[in-house]
Amino acid sequence: GDLSKLETVAAHTAERIRELVDSKQFQYKDIVILMPEVAADGAKLADLLKEQGINVFFDGKGDFFDQPEVELFRNLLALLDNPHLDLPLLTVLGAAEGERAEVFNKVRNLGSISMTSYAFGLGK
Repeated sequence: GDLSKLETVAAHTAERIRELVDSKQFQYKDIVILMPEVAADGAKLADLLKEQGINVFFDGKGDFFDQPEVELFRNLLALLDNPHLDLPLLTVLGAAEGERAEVFNKVRNLGSISMTSYAFGLGK
């Protein structure tokens, strides 16, 4: 039959997901699908995958990079690149928006050696 581009992507994706799950090395919860037009095509792709028997969850949120887990990881990478960046440090330490000034003052007063221990929960 004549499949649309999204239907072709769904068929290929479903096949690959089945291979991964059938290998017993992965579960559905281990798999994430990243796509450039998730806001426009995410719900339709989820429906197409469900039609092919793939357990899929789509929360309807369109911007992957605004997800808290992704922001945390991006800030961690920024810290690895430059450990002197304040905002990524506060995000990685888990400071909420309103707590950042207080946490910033505490962390900066610790000094760089203690700050590393603090970041890993070992500081006092």
